[in-house]
Amino acid sequence: MPCVALVGTRRATAYGLDQANRFGYDLAQAGWCVVSGLALGIDAEAHKGALAANGVSVGVLGSALDRFYPEQNRELAREIVKHHGAVVSEFPFGREPDQQTFPQRNHVVAALSEGVVAVEAPVKSGTLITTTIAAEIGRTVMAVPGRVDSPRSAGCLDLIRNGATLVRCASDVLEALSEFAPIVRPESAKGGKKPERAAKTAVAVAAPAFTLEESIVMREVTQEGISMDKLVQLTGLDPGKVGSICMTLRLKERVRFLAGNRIALPRQA
Repeated sequence: MPCVALVGTRRATAYGLDQANRFGYDLAQAGWCVVSGLALGIDAEAHKGALAANGVSVGVLGSALDRFYPEQNRELAREIVKHHGAVVSEFPFGREPDQQTFPQRNHVVAALSEGVVAVEAPVKSGTLITTTIAAEIGRTVMAVPGRVDSPRSAGCLDLIRNGATLVRCASDVLEALSEFAPIVRPESAKGGKKPERAAKTAVAVAAPAFTLEESIVMREVTQEGISMDKLVQLTGLDPGKVGSICMTLRLKERVRFLAGNRIALPRQA
């Protein structure tokens, strides 16, 4: 199934919650898998909308599966699985949620999806980390407009002002992602083969060229591997920036992660 991410603030307004539920419901009905971070607020409401439409949803945790967070959404996670969806985490058992795990979770949300919709988000928000990552790895970035005087919508309005696609409803999202939409053939409607995805997808999500900072990091990465601390020392970049760049390069399959907080070039064929 093609996937679309719906993301937003935990401290959502009634307007934001309504929109998240509506978008989740309508996109699921249209045959899309709704991806989000299983957080409180916008994320949870997007998942609930997809479930109400008997659709498929994927929740990406910012913690290990055995350290489920937030506890308030545990039953929602069970419902996602019951509806043939999934609750996933890239963290090993025992990993508690912290300031590092959530940005890493946001990478996964963006990578799983053909496009990311910011439903409601303030200027300083993890949502904008997700949309930035999405843009860096070639995903379509969209935003739902809100009140111009609402701090909860300020981040979305900034995204639109800076080039994100303005979306008012699921139809706008489907138009923006039309090249990724399922091709419904006659046998699909009769319960035969599942819908196929457009052939253009493989071209559309091809890894973009390195950014300048990615090139600086890649210059130091070897087949044997290099530690993050050494990368920070050699590149002169901020530690947090190096970590973010390495995660993006991993998603582009240009590097692999090794034990001991080290990264290396992909294995040679």
